[in-house]
Amino acid sequence: DTLEYFNQIDHYEKNVMLQNLNTDEVTNQFPNWNKNKTWYWNWLFAQTSNYTFQIDNLYRNKLAKLFVKYVSGGSNVAANAHNLSLRLDGIRIDSQSVDRNKQVLLKGIVNSNSLKEGANQLLVTNANNGTNPNFLALDWYEIEYPKQLVAQNDSLIFIIDEALDRKVRAVKVKNVSTSNVVLYKVK
Repeated sequence: DTLEYFNQIDHYEKNVMLQNLNTDEVTNQFPNWNKNKTWYWNWLFAQTSNYTFQIDNLYRNKLAKLFVKYVSGGSNVAANAHNLSLRLDGIRIDSQSVDRNKQVLLKGIVNSNSLKEGANQLLVTNANNGTNPNFLALDWYEIEYPKQLVAQNDSLIFIIDEALDRKVRAVKVKNVSTSNVVLYKVK
């Protein structure tokens, strides 16, 4: 009943360009905020893009989750406009076809042993499928991985999973230089 790790969620998002990725002219005339009109990070054409993330204090042999969100930016066909694949350090963990002007969430669940301390890489490929144009907008990517309870400068903020059974547990935090420890519940 000892807690030795928590699920660290690292969300990567840069709001670089405001785009309206909806081709329905009637919908585009609505004065309010509408579907696919939001801030995006970058474009993905018929190519492969790399997204790097850092892991520290990885807890082994648990589940890790990876997500990447895109929105179709343009295609000359409506159905199956884009063929995407998601790879973690070269191993494919998801692939999906996306219709024009639709959103897609590429996702994968892997054993944390597939991750490594330090730099890891997500690769997303938008296959050249003969359509022109063929591009999507990157919204964000997110990594959820089991992280050891290791204090930095004698402090650590972590979330205890709500799915855990409610009972008394020991919490094992490493790298604490004093035996005079205070634990605060902040939410």
